[in-house]
Amino acid sequence: RREINGDLDEEVANILTHIALVLLKMNMHSVALDALMESYRIRHSLDSGENRETAFTLYNIGMIHHHRGAYEHALVYYRETARVEKCTLGMAHRDVGITFYNIGQIHYQRGEMELALTNFKQALQIERDCLGENDPTCARTLNEIGNVELQLGNMKHMIECFTEALRIYRRAGMDDSNLV
Repeated sequence: RREINGDLDEEVANILTHIALVLLKMNMHSVALDALMESYRIRHSLDSGENRETAFTLYNIGMIHHHRGAYEHALVYYRETARVEKCTLGMAHRDVGITFYNIGQIHYQRGEMELALTNFKQALQIERDCLGENDPTCARTLNEIGNVELQLGNMKHMIECFTEALRIYRRAGMDDSNLV
């Protein structure tokens, strides 16, 4: 494809992203990261990088860093993902909520509870707006908020979050094993 269209082609960027997704499934994270970085370089060279495909590429780069425990790098890419998603999709889109949830997870893993709480609450608001109050995704996020509240010593809020998460899980026909 590069021979036909040159190095800076949207189709080449798309192919690199798809190759990276296959490599991720094969647990070849380093090679996948290289392909995603090249895809991002191409996309960024072609335009301002303000499109959904760029956000998807950035998200996957952040995800690799997250799973590797490279939290600072993951935060950089997740924050950029959120910025691009908000520009292209608007604030009230499920993908933006997922990105905020992942940012919250990193802050939780780093022991930054107030930042985790802020991001989980943003994710929850978006999830409620997009998916409805009783979606299991909201329960998952409420569970995370409950864990943060526990770490902060806010037992009343923790109990409220865990109780609401359990109610949603049960309403969806899921069992208590989803709560941790």
